[in-house]
Amino acid sequence: MSRRGLLTMAIVFTVLLGAYYFSVLNDVRNMERAETDKLVFDLAADDVKSIAITRTGEQTVQAERGEKGWSIHKPFELRAAGPAWSLIAEELANVKTQRVIEEDPDDLSTYGLDTPHVAIEFETADGETKSLDFGSAEPTQRNRFARVGDGPVFLVDNVSYRVFDRSLSELRNRFLVGIGESPIESMVLTRFKEADEPDDSKPTELRFAVEQQSVEFERRDNGTWWQLQPVDALAHHDRVQAMASVVQFTVGEEHVDRPESLEDYGLDPARARLVVKLEDGSESTLYFGELTGAGDSRRLYAKRSDEPTVFVVDPQVAHSFPKTPQEFRDHRLLTRGLGGIKKFALDGPSGQVELSLEEGAWVISAPVEEPSDQATVSAYLSYLATAEGESFPGEEVGGPRLESPWMTLSLYYEGEEDPTVISFGADGFDEETMFVRRDTGEALIVRDITVNAFDASLFNFRPKRLCPIRKREAERVTLTIDGENYEFYWFRDR
Repeated sequence: MSRRGLLTMAIVFTVLLGAYYFSVLNDVRNMERAETDKLVFDLAADDVKSIAITRTGEQTVQAERGEKGWSIHKPFELRAAGPAWSLIAEELANVKTQRVIEEDPDDLSTYGLDTPHVAIEFETADGETKSLDFGSAEPTQRNRFARVGDGPVFLVDNVSYRVFDRSLSELRNRFLVGIGESPIESMVLTRFKEADEPDDSKPTELRFAVEQQSVEFERRDNGTWWQLQPVDALAHHDRVQAMASVVQFTVGEEHVDRPESLEDYGLDPARARLVVKLEDGSESTLYFGELTGAGDSRRLYAKRSDEPTVFVVDPQVAHSFPKTPQEFRDHRLLTRGLGGIKKFALDGPSGQVELSLEEGAWVISAPVEEPSDQATVSAYLSYLATAEGESFPGEEVGGPRLESPWMTLSLYYEGEEDPTVISFGADGFDEETMFVRRDTGEALIVRDITVNAFDASLFNFRPKRLCPIRKREAERVTLTIDGENYEFYWFRDR
C-alpha cells in the first residue's frame, strides 16, 4: 500500500477514535446528569445541621451538629451516636428517586403516607427546612413510597429507607464514656456505704461497705499509670489499663428514660461513683447500682450524671474495679525493669556472688571469675522482674524490721554509680511472710516462698554440664572402666 493510502487510513482511524471517545464521554455525562436529576435534594452532607426523625408510635428524636459533633436535644438532652447521624446526613444528600408514582396524590393512605412510617425533617446551614416522609413498601418490597412536602409520590430504594429508620436506641451514644482516639487520662472510683438495713431480697454482691473511700488513678506522660489516692504511688499498669479498657468500651443496654424512682435500681443512693476524664479534656461521671437477673443474664444498673436515663451493663465493669485501695498498686519488688542492668550482687545466707554482663553474656565476677550458666541467670532475672508482694504494711511497721536485712540484692544500671537495692528483712506477721524493701524504698509483705527463690549461691550460677561442648563437635569418646579403655568414634559419612 502506498504512503498516501496509509496516511489516509491513519487520519480516518484517528477521526473515528476521537468520535468514539467524545460519544462515550457524552454518554457518561448524560448518565451523570440523569443520576443528578434523580437526587431528591440538591445539597451536600455537610450542609445538614439539624435532623429530626419521627417513627410511627415513637417520640421524635432530634439532633444538631455542633463544633464537637452531633448531640441529641429531643426527646431529652443525650449524647448522640455521631457516626449514625453523619450517615443519615450523607444519605439525605444522596437519596434518589427510583420512579415517580403520582404527581398530585388524592389519597395518601394508598401509599401509607397519611401517617408516615418514618418522617424526616432537617435544617440546612442556610436556615432552610426540608422534609422527607416514608410510607409503606410497594408490592415488590424493594422500594418505599416517599414524598417531599406536598410534592409527588415517588419510590425510594429500601436500602436508603433503612438508613433513616432508626430508633432512639440506635441514635444515642450507648458507650459509658466517650469513645474515639482520645484515651482515658484519669479515673476516680468512690464507693459508698451500704444501707443500715439492706433488703435481703436483692443481690448485694456489689454493695460496698466502706463509706466514701476513693481510689484515683492518673496516666502519666510516659504512659504509665500512677495511683494518687489514697496513697501517691506507682500503680499496677496492667490492672488499671484493663479497668480503663472495660470502662471505655462497655455499652449500655435496655435504657429506661426518666424512671419514676432511682431507688428501684439501687441508684438512690448509688453503690459507687466513677469519674472518668479523657485526654481531650472531656469528663464523664457514672453511677452504679444493684445487680439484676441471674446467671449469664445478670446485669448491673448504671446511670450517667448528665443524662436522665438508667441502663444496664455487664457486671464485668464492676468486677474490673479494685476491691481494696491497695489492690491496684504495683506490688512488684522491682518496678523499674531489667533494661540497663550491667551487674548485680547477691549477699545472703548462701554466700556472696556477683555477676556482670560482658559482651552480651553474663559471667561470674566475684568471688571468682568464670563463665556462668546463662539459662540460670536469665531465669533468676526473669523471676525478679515478675515477683510481687502481697501488701504494704507502712514504714512505721516495716521500717524497724528492715534495719538489719538478712539478704540484699544490689542492681547496677548503666550510667549510675549507686546501686538499686532490694532488702529482705525479718519475718512478717506470720511464719509464711517476710518484710522486703523494694527498689522504690517502700516496705512490702512478701510470701516466704517468693523470697526463698532469691537466695542463691555461687554454685547455682555455675554451669552444671560436666563436659561443656556441643555433642556434634565430639569425634571420639574414651571411657575407662575397671582399667579397660573403650573408645567410640563418630563417622560423619555414615
